[in-house]
Amino acid sequence: MQAAYALAFTLSLDIAKVNYWKAFAPFMLVTLCIWMIAFRYRESIPRHGLRNMGIAVATWFALYTLMLDPALQLFGLSSPWWWVLAGIVSITPILACLFASSRR
Repeated sequence: MQAAYALAFTLSLDIAKVNYWKAFAPFMLVTLCIWMIAFRYRESIPRHGLRNMGIAVATWFALYTLMLDPALQLFGLSSPWWWVLAGIVSITPILACLFASSRR
């Protein structure tokens, strides 16, 4: 779910041109809900699952906001497909964490 909301956040900013704070507020609310549920059931999640997901979300945020978004703006790539590709590439750490954390 975190990857889906991260992708929706990035696409709403760059394709739908939603104001940053109007997109960030619901994203942060959903993220807090996801993390509270995960923290509540931390006994049944894989070992180091919360830590791995925290690293993956931080990597997604840094990858998108510090690397891909400025690079696309620098090169003037304004097609929505470039933004979709950047969003999909940036959520790969979260998706990779899904499979790595599924092992016990």
